[in-house]
Amino acid sequence: MEGVTIQEAILRLDEIDEDVVPHDELRQILGSFFLDPPVMRENDPFSADYRQGVLNLYEQIFGKPYDATDEGLDINTEHELAWGWPYGTQSGPTIGGFLIAYGFLIKTMNLVRGARVLEIGCGTGALTMHLAKSGYRVTSLEVNASNVELVNRMTAGYPVRPQVVLGDAAVFQTDERYDVIIFFESLHHFIEHEEFLRRCISWLTDDGMIAFCAEPIVSEDSSHLAYPWGLRLDGESLRAMHKFGWIELGFRQSYFDQLMERVGLIPSSIKRDSCRDSQAAKSLNQ
Repeated sequence: MEGVTIQEAILRLDEIDEDVVPHDELRQILGSFFLDPPVMRENDPFSADYRQGVLNLYEQIFGKPYDATDEGLDINTEHELAWGWPYGTQSGPTIGGFLIAYGFLIKTMNLVRGARVLEIGCGTGALTMHLAKSGYRVTSLEVNASNVELVNRMTAGYPVRPQVVLGDAAVFQTDERYDVIIFFESLHHFIEHEEFLRRCISWLTDDGMIAFCAEPIVSEDSSHLAYPWGLRLDGESLRAMHKFGWIELGFRQSYFDQLMERVGLIPSSIKRDSCRDSQAAKSLNQ
């Protein structure tokens, strides 16, 4: 991988998006470069100044302030009904990797029949449909209206249909109590993730759990994250932020462990899904 400047990274991203390339080829191109990491001046990763530093870096790279309302993506519903994620990639490794990850998560959670599930950020519903088809009573939060329409249409004939709620998960309110709250590739879109996790805990049953899957939790010596937590600067993450306006955070393992302790979650098992090289962790509310 090659380290590049902000200007070089933006130029490469703009050039890539001019051409339509197959999924595997696009990932190969994006995997060939990364942004040289800056120095985070604030040492306390739990401070407001540190969070502001992350936001300042985002604005420096992309020339605009981060806006949480940009999270989400308008989709072609008819296309997604025919070629939903991950099948639309037509990539064996990607399709197989995600199916294994979904199965790994469901097997590891080992929920009781009819368990109540809250899914944070369901996107196009690839995991939602597996959870609902398993008979779990699923509530899925999603910020994009076209995704909500898609998931509702996709699961219309299910014996136990999911409830898909449109809106910003950060301001979601509920009196329900859930057996599990699932973050699948979604926690890293929350700049105020500590505050949000504290709210999530209040929605759990007494023996409920929060499951993290495919979140970018990396080792201390990872070359992809030069600070406790903050923007991921690999090509794929840069493209998501530059093209869609999302925020793509990453967490070092030591920071994530401290975060779990601060909010009152105790990791009960941490397992590596070798096929997707992503981490799935199950934390129990104590």
